Amino acid sequence: MKFLAIAGALLALSPGFTPAHADDFQDKVMALGGRDCKDSTLTCVDIEVPTDHAHPDSGRHLTLHVAVHFAEDESKGVMFYAVGGPGGAGTALAQSYLDSFDARLRKELDVVFFDQRGVGAKNGVDCPKAATAFDSDPIALQQPDRAVAVAKGFVDACLKEISNRDLLPYL
Repeated sequence: MKFLAIAGALLALSPGFTPAHADDFQDKVMALGGRDCKDSTLTCVDIEVPTDHAHPDSGRHLTLHVAVHFAEDESKGVMFYAVGGPGGAGTALAQSYLDSFDARLRKELDVVFFDQRGVGAKNGVDCPKAATAFDSDPIALQQPDRAVAVAKGFVDACLKEISNRDLLPYL
């Protein structure tokens, strides 16, 4: 429900977003449990969502990790930025992404970085050995068959390495 609350709050703010709404957004994030992120200057929130959206009352949940940057000046809106991917969380890198953005974006927008379902430290599908092997194997667009083979090799190696395969149908 927390994810729906933050998403609903953001969607409600977006169409008629004015600088007066910026404080509402920050207040809502803090009310959802916002706290200083341990590895950045951002504000972090953990949001519980149903594992299976088709059966939200099953009692099984995933925790999504969200890192928020509040606009340095008056906010002109909210931007969502999906980070991370198979084998690793991205919110830990959110600060470096933010630092690489044009200064105007950091000044004028609230930015919400989020790890996708199945990614992250809390209950993500993690395969560090497969990811390291994949990252160290150079692939080139000029060799599409080899690139596809390397990607398939990553998937096979990751499936052997992960411990919580029961999550896969819900990601």
